[in-house]
Amino acid sequence: AALIALQVKFDIFGKTIDAIKNPVPLGIKSNYSPRMELRDLRFTIPQDYRNETGQIVVKKGTVVEPLKIQPLTSGLIFIDGRDQRQIDYAIKRGRKEPLKIVLTAGSPYELRVRYKDAEWRGGKTIPFYFDQKKMIISSLQRLYGIDLNSVPAVLTQRGERLAIEYGVSQ
Repeated sequence: AALIALQVKFDIFGKTIDAIKNPVPLGIKSNYSPRMELRDLRFTIPQDYRNETGQIVVKKGTVVEPLKIQPLTSGLIFIDGRDQRQIDYAIKRGRKEPLKIVLTAGSPYELRVRYKDAEWRGGKTIPFYFDQKKMIISSLQRLYGIDLNSVPAVLTQRGERLAIEYGVSQ
């Protein structure tokens, strides 16, 4: 009985490790056709916000411009990590400008291992990230109305606007 219990624990542990190394794809399609959107990120506060003592800290009607408050220091490039063309594009582009590579499918673990000795901004490993549970994509939709519906897609700041470049630019 103890041996069976130990085997069950190892099976669960193995499945957990596999899920970490090989996350479930997010279901974002690939589309190589280039197109670009420029977005003004601007919010109008819908009501007064008060602190714990009741004092108004943000008045209704206040306009908030996130990119003026906190400019982006790094862009994001979303790719399907199972598609070598997108991997190559992300690496090439990321070597020219500060971008974080975010996978919507594929294994960030396997890509980190494969590119562990690749030069990357003064380091020797290319970091690959995965958008766990679509947290980044869902936040973009909820907060900014951005529907990231295909990859590759690059988000960068252009002046006071957010640029979203879809497909592969030359």
